[in-house]
Amino acid sequence: MAVTEFDIHSIIRNYPYLISERFAAMQIKHEHVYPDGTRSDFVFEDATLSVVVEVKKGPIDKKMILQLDGYVAKEREQNPVKSVGGILIGRSIVNAEVLKLANDRGYEVRFLDVNVPTRIRLCAKGTCRRATSFANERCPYCGSRKFVIDPFLL
Repeated sequence: MAVTEFDIHSIIRNYPYLISERFAAMQIKHEHVYPDGTRSDFVFEDATLSVVVEVKKGPIDKKMILQLDGYVAKEREQNPVKSVGGILIGRSIVNAEVLKLANDRGYEVRFLDVNVPTRIRLCAKGTCRRATSFANERCPYCGSRKFVIDPFLL
């Protein structure tokens, strides 16, 4: 079954710590709409930091970076006292030039099925119950080898 962008958004919305552990404690805005009508995929924020996350099921390209540039600029306008950052998530990256462009802007780059799983399962340990990549034999959070059987997550 092919993974859709909707599936990826659902995983991130429900298990934001799969992108970054710090996101577990932050407020999440999914499909955040700016005053000009443009819409970022996600904004994670707390009192001092806003991180704009842009997701693409295909490769990260220059157009995606320019799109993120616009959202980051809007976040800086709306939250002038906060630090603002950006994360690009995609299947791969078009070329080294695009990676350099992202790095020069200070954006983090994550890859689907490498840093961000698209197939997950939940730890069965009652005190853990965290999501992890379906490829993991052990829960990376508690070490358990038992997982919840849930056809929705397959």
